[in-house]
Amino acid sequence: MYDLYIGNKNYSSWSLRAWLLLKHFGIPFREHMVSVAGRDYNAALKPLAGNARVPSLHDDGFQVWESIAIAEYLAEKCPAMWPADPRARARARSISAEMHAGFVALRTAMPMNLKLRLKGKPPAPEVQREIDRIVEIWSEARTQFATGDGPWLFGDFTIADAMYAPIACRFHSYNVPLPPLAAGYVRTVLDHPAMAEWTTAALRECEAHPPTTGSPTTTAGSAEAALHRLDRVSTDALGRVAARHSCRRPRPRRPARLPAMPEPPPSPLLLRCSSPRPPRQPGRGGDTKSHRGARHEPAGDDYSTRIGSPGSARRIGRY
Repeated sequence: MYDLYIGNKNYSSWSLRAWLLLKHFGIPFREHMVSVAGRDYNAALKPLAGNARVPSLHDDGFQVWESIAIAEYLAEKCPAMWPADPRARARARSISAEMHAGFVALRTAMPMNLKLRLKGKPPAPEVQREIDRIVEIWSEARTQFATGDGPWLFGDFTIADAMYAPIACRFHSYNVPLPPLAAGYVRTVLDHPAMAEWTTAALRECEAHPPTTGSPTTTAGSAEAALHRLDRVSTDALGRVAARHSCRRPRPRRPARLPAMPEPPPSPLLLRCSSPRPPRQPGRGGDTKSHRGARHEPAGDDYSTRIGSPGSARRIGRY
């Protein structure tokens, strides 16, 4: 049984290519996850592969590295990985090698990150040229070499489809506008059961890449280089936020605090009962009559007490 060493599923596009081939053709293998959160050379991976990188395929201790070499090694034991027609097979090899060696501007400006889903923006001219070239490759393969009713580049699934699967993921993450044929092919790749399995596992990962300082395809100090650096840092920052939130336990939401209710206006009865007692006026009848003979009853509790006191009926009758 094979042993396949791969990197983080959210970031390692090269690991996806070898893994997808083994999954699609039902070849049994043991999967080993290796952290590749740093993009620099990692000497700890030297025992796994001669170039100290993943993916790396081990066959009874024999190591095969680089995705295109792993694909060719597997195709020797499974010839169905290449088209049967010689010309179609030659074209599939050509575009697979072109993918392995080229499209540096696109891969730099749109790094693999399955947790991203951006609105999209106009790409730089060199990136747009590579997008147009990929659309051209897909269109020629589908219209000139595809056989049967299969939805893949050459009809049936081949190594070429595995090589371009990460590009389809990038076009989806960065919302790249595509013509109908290319957009349909992207949907075909994303709907593959093995691709759905890879994406589900990638969304559960919590490790994020550190931001990079520049692009190898731009000149330091230029405005274009600064723009590329800003794009890369922003993308990595979004990836860290997505990774952090995908692993964070949701906090219980606090109930909304209701606004303070205004105090109701005082009742007229309360205003009447709480009004001050009128001043006493000297006159005939003592302190219960004014000099004009009008009666002034005490307010509040005194008034209610006097109503129930002896002689209150006579006073009430006078009102």
